[in-house]
Amino acid sequence: MRKVIDMQMKIGELAIGDIKFDPRSRDEIPEVLMGLQSIYYNREVRDRVFEVLMDIVPDNVDPNNGRSGMYLWKILVLGTLRPTFRTSERSNFGILILVR
Repeated sequence: MRKVIDMQMKIGELAIGDIKFDPRSRDEIPEVLMGLQSIYYNREVRDRVFEVLMDIVPDNVDPNNGRSGMYLWKILVLGTLRPTFRTSERSNFGILILVR
């Protein structure tokens, strides 16, 4: 079964809650990352989001297969930011920090 989030941090990682964003930024990516950050720390909302995601996974997809280490959280972050990358030509380094 694919894990939702790997709560065990690795050496050198920064906690998602410790990431600071420039509130004056006009770029879309920090806004999206702040939203994902709030989902990450609101357990009730996070659980509901992943319930919905599990419901839309096709029946023929085996949850035991797939890329190891690709937790549902990473899939959510990458899937949420993908459309943002197409509309924004600016810095994309924030995703590397938030995905862990």
